[in-house]
Amino acid sequence: MKLREIILDFTSLLDVFMLILFFFILFSHFEVEEAKNTADQAMQDAAALSETAEALIEQAEEELSVLEEVSHGKAVDLTALMELSRGTLIQSKLIMEASGDFWTLEFRRKEEASGQENQIAVLEQDARQEISQKIIIILQKQGYEQEDKIPFLFFYDGTEIGSETAFNTIHEAFREVRRTYPHFYCIELDISDFGG
Repeated sequence: MKLREIILDFTSLLDVFMLILFFFILFSHFEVEEAKNTADQAMQDAAALSETAEALIEQAEEELSVLEEVSHGKAVDLTALMELSRGTLIQSKLIMEASGDFWTLEFRRKEEASGQENQIAVLEQDARQEISQKIIIILQKQGYEQEDKIPFLFFYDGTEIGSETAFNTIHEAFREVRRTYPHFYCIELDISDFGG
């Protein structure tokens, strides 16, 4: 038996292999470019999210600051209302001498715990030039701060001799007090209107 010579021609197979290799390299390059673009986009998105997060944090801090101010304001309002409802606000009374030439201004406040009313200060007519400063010192000693709302009662008898002059002096002092304590709310009551 004779062996026949078999000639195998791999040229076409080599062409197919080269084409596959070419497309593999080409598609790999596209995938690398796409992956790079995706990574770049992800980094841009992350940077944008970081900026947005910083802006949101800043906005939240501003809103928290406003909320704290509002909360403090509500607490100040509530404290003033509690003083009114419990009767622990400061009260003052103008006491005139019978001749009308001399007067004193008495300050009282009820203690919340005991319910007992105590005298906290007495200002005399001689001090009228400094009366506003003395009232400010009284308010400071009572623990009031400038932003507090301060309810205050002032009683006087408008029928007494000299009470009009004394009232005007004291009323002007209260106006001066409002420069230091802008929320100093003084209710002026003429007790002669109530028959007493």
